[in-house]
Amino acid sequence: MVRWLRTMFMVLAAVLAMQTASAQSTAPGAELKTIFQSGIDAIEQGKYNDAIRQGEAFKASVVKAMGPGTPNEAYGNLLIAMGHSYQNQSSEAAEFGSRAYRAFGSALGPTDINTLAAGTLLAGDLAKTGAVVAARSLLDTLVKQGVERSPAAADYYLSKSVVERFGKDYPASERAARESLKLTVEKSGLESDAAASRLFVLAQVLALQPAKAQEAQRTLVQAREIAARTYGPQHPRTAEMMAYRVNVPDAATKK
Repeated sequence: MVRWLRTMFMVLAAVLAMQTASAQSTAPGAELKTIFQSGIDAIEQGKYNDAIRQGEAFKASVVKAMGPGTPNEAYGNLLIAMGHSYQNQSSEAAEFGSRAYRAFGSALGPTDINTLAAGTLLAGDLAKTGAVVAARSLLDTLVKQGVERSPAAADYYLSKSVVERFGKDYPASERAARESLKLTVEKSGLESDAAASRLFVLAQVLALQPAKAQEAQRTLVQAREIAARTYGPQHPRTAEMMAYRVNVPDAATKK
């Protein structure tokens, strides 16, 4: 998700340049670019509280440069949502993610990549709060808006896997996790942090199906190994994978 954030910021930078041109200065746009870049870097480094602080700083700078109510505040809300989401603070993530999704949809339209990507993040967090019906409805809306054909497709399937896992439809969750992994490997290769995250999600849903416990354990080991090489051994995502345990039945272990 961080990769498309970098791409999305190219659009944001152009908008900021146009909106600050009348002020005869590029200072506001340069400041916003620096803050947003710092927020993205913080997410990649696993410094999620820093990402939240940068999101708040971004919003404050947008209001200062352009006045309250500008759609560009959505980028700050998205940084805040991601910071909370990666810490499993799902209620907070859903709150700020919803603000970003609505603002992008209103300003840029329902099929814009910003809208689609914000929606995929929001759906997963909604499911984690227990709002599975709302999350599924949002995913259905995103499909109608073309998310499966967009650059956010892999993130969509990842979110769908999470939603269906919390909805206890494990076969559907597994299918979505495998599709997300497939698309990610096609784009970024297996030796990538994104692939490690997809493998971890797949391992989690496999672990909920007793007959697939051994496959879940193998998948988890693969995710851990790739995460240690790509995220790094001290990264919070790697630590989360290392702490996760699969309940493999004794009989299956002895075979």
